[in-house]
Amino acid sequence: MDNLQQLQNHVTAENSSNTIARNELAPHSPWGPMTIIIASFLVMVICLATVGNLVVCRLVWVCRRMQIPSLYFVASMSFSDFLTGLLVLPLSLGYHISYQNTGRWTFGRFTCDLYLFLNFILCSASIYNLCVVSGDRYLAVTSPLNYLSRMNESRVKQIIGVSWFCALLLAGFVTYGTHASKENGVNCSIWGLRYEYSVFVLVMAYILPVFFLVFVNMKVFLIAYAHMTRIYVQEISLAPVSTFTESALSQEGEPKKTIQRARLKREIKIFKTFLIVTCTFLISWTPFVVILLIDSISPVPSLIRHSSIILLYCNSALNPFIYGFFNSEIRKALSETFNCKCTVPFKR
Repeated sequence: MDNLQQLQNHVTAENSSNTIARNELAPHSPWGPMTIIIASFLVMVICLATVGNLVVCRLVWVCRRMQIPSLYFVASMSFSDFLTGLLVLPLSLGYHISYQNTGRWTFGRFTCDLYLFLNFILCSASIYNLCVVSGDRYLAVTSPLNYLSRMNESRVKQIIGVSWFCALLLAGFVTYGTHASKENGVNCSIWGLRYEYSVFVLVMAYILPVFFLVFVNMKVFLIAYAHMTRIYVQEISLAPVSTFTESALSQEGEPKKTIQRARLKREIKIFKTFLIVTCTFLISWTPFVVILLIDSISPVPSLIRHSSIILLYCNSALNPFIYGFFNSEIRKALSETFNCKCTVPFKR
């Protein structure tokens, strides 16, 4: 009798486990409200990232007067963001939709490795090119007399090449690390990455760029503040003692003051742009790196993880509008393009 009872309990437990397994492997609802919302948002990000960054790249390619070092760096960053929208985001959209049906990656191992590699190299290249653009602006502000001699065409190509090479190394290292991931056997995912790999991503793709961007912003701000103080001191020291002296000093000093004020205004505007770029970078990347680090220790809910990746992609969609269309030269070239005035071809 005891044996029969044990057999019944065993059969019941086995049936229960099979039911749970079938429920776990059962297809998800393919077109639930959250699926539609996320898919629609990804489509919008794809459009913004591809169109916005393509416009910036084309303007630098077409207009000869825009082929200067600072805009070459902006074009390199826009190119990485454009490829993110063209190659990575459509795969992410397909992965999102197929995962709701099957609960797993369905595009094969090679496509998974390619997808992860493109994710890392393009996002990293965008970050490093952002740092290069910031460094270029810093050099232009701190050493304006030596800027053109330092930033010749050969040096620009070398710097862009180094930034992409660093992104390549980071992408290769982390893609290799995903092979040991706790989840990558079923899902093509960075989640579950080993702790040492997560720390490496945190340092190389977040902490170092953040320190660099903050340093550049602070330096530009201090220079602008010093110039503002200098102008104020000059205005006080040149205070006239008579009407004739006031008229003479006003006529002689006005052009110089106008130039100084214009330069100060430009530097403050550059600082504001850098501040917006830095804040956008922090908002886009901070949730991802924090969740990645936590997930290497303890699992994080999938919706939170997926949302942090989508927020990461938003950085590629916002960069052309912040760094491109906030630039007066790019806005002017865009207006000339629409009016068919920017017709000078690429100089080579």
